[in-house]
Amino acid sequence: MAEQLSRINEQLAIKNRRAKRAWKVFAFIIGGIIVMYILGIIAFTGLTAHPAQSNTEETSQVIVGTETDN
Repeated sequence: MAEQLSRINEQLAIKNRRAKRAWKVFAFIIGGIIVMYILGIIAFTGLTAHPAQSNTEETSQVIVGTETDN
């Protein structure tokens, strides 16, 4: 009886280790997806924000320059 309980205990321990490992892999994959998503948002907003800001500065400088010439 004790031998059978020992084997069952060992099998459950192996099953628990596998389940724990699977959850860790799942968590790392989800975490990686979230990090990539955040980096994508940062890159997208960084690329779209800078040209718009520089264009408005150049336009305002040209307008100011022409107003002072008149």
